[in-house]
Amino acid sequence: MTYMGKPYYPAWLDNLADDVTGEGAAWDGAIQGAAAVHEAVVAAREIYEFQDFHYAGPCGENSFLEDYTSSVRGVPLYVIVLVTFNAAGQAQRLVVNHRPRNSLLLLSRVMLEWFAGTPLLSTGKAHRNGGSTHAPMGDMTREELAAVTDQELLAYEREHHGHPDMTLVKAKGMQRVALRFWHVGAARTKADREAQEAPRRLHEKLFPSDSAVLKSKRGTAAGP
Repeated sequence: MTYMGKPYYPAWLDNLADDVTGEGAAWDGAIQGAAAVHEAVVAAREIYEFQDFHYAGPCGENSFLEDYTSSVRGVPLYVIVLVTFNAAGQAQRLVVNHRPRNSLLLLSRVMLEWFAGTPLLSTGKAHRNGGSTHAPMGDMTREELAAVTDQELLAYEREHHGHPDMTLVKAKGMQRVALRFWHVGAARTKADREAQEAPRRLHEKLFPSDSAVLKSKRGTAAGP
């Protein structure tokens, strides 16, 4: 990525306060702590297909502003980042604005997939029963996730992120970040499913006889 024709890297990312917070509409609540905020920013930078910076520089006495255009899976995304520094010059608060709304929801879902969306081959009841559901962790309920043991979580995060030496502390940190994207990403997935179902439901309401015939044919095809 470049800004004004020169390579650009956010220097503030390497100078985070231990208790830094990251806030934005793309996730639920605030991401807390230097490690978690760093992971989320690095993940976003990987997911962005490009970053075209319009501005990156001081904003007031103790803040830094980034204004850039990007895209996620071909969908345009416009981003404003405001970084506030503490008295020691460390990044204390990160506030991110993504727009438009459909792009924000897509980003949240992709971030959820990044942190918790690959197939979890041996977790929960399937692991304890010696089987495998191949279900994404992102599709698990909070109750099911709570039942995952530390060993299962660690094995999953190591496999998902390709870090065989990842510690349990880091794995739990990754899980906490994933939970921040849970509600927004799940909402986008639910909306997509409902959008796919809407034409069928509308057809059933407008042409109930067609739907009855189709169901009858399916029943006949199934046979005794």
